[in-house]
Amino acid sequence: MNSKVRFIPLIVLGAIILSLIAVIPAFSDTGQLRFWMMEDPDEDQEWAMAGGMVYLEVDDSDLDVPVKYVILPDEMEPRGMVDATAGSAVVVATSTTDLIKGDTVLVEGNTIREVTDIDGLEITLNRVLSTGGNNQSLYEVTHPDANVEDCPACASAEM
Repeated sequence: MNSKVRFIPLIVLGAIILSLIAVIPAFSDTGQLRFWMMEDPDEDQEWAMAGGMVYLEVDDSDLDVPVKYVILPDEMEPRGMVDATAGSAVVVATSTTDLIKGDTVLVEGNTIREVTDIDGLEITLNRVLSTGGNNQSLYEVTHPDANVEDCPACASAEM
């Protein structure tokens, strides 16, 4: 038998073993998943009615990505368009926005921010933006639990 032909099964066997090293931990059952009630976070939620809220908690020491609250379209109100620059905390509205200092806002493609100052059409936010662009949608967040202190990583749902 040719030495190249004998070497191929060893490569295939090695590839299978390396694949198992990556796949087996992905399916291990080390974490905990539960649905909890807003009124009493220590109590598990047994059911949810249509149109109701469901809170999901994932607890896993091996989870290496942050889990963040996703703001749904009915939890925010459109407030116009802004020109935003990545790395800047100031956005320029294309028209009046009906926002006031202290409002929680969401600029398209970013997590939530708090309005710290309004000067004409310039709106100053509490943190710089990670993405920017012209004619970005600006939303006022209306969900009571989505604020900068309690949920700084809150972001909008992909639409």
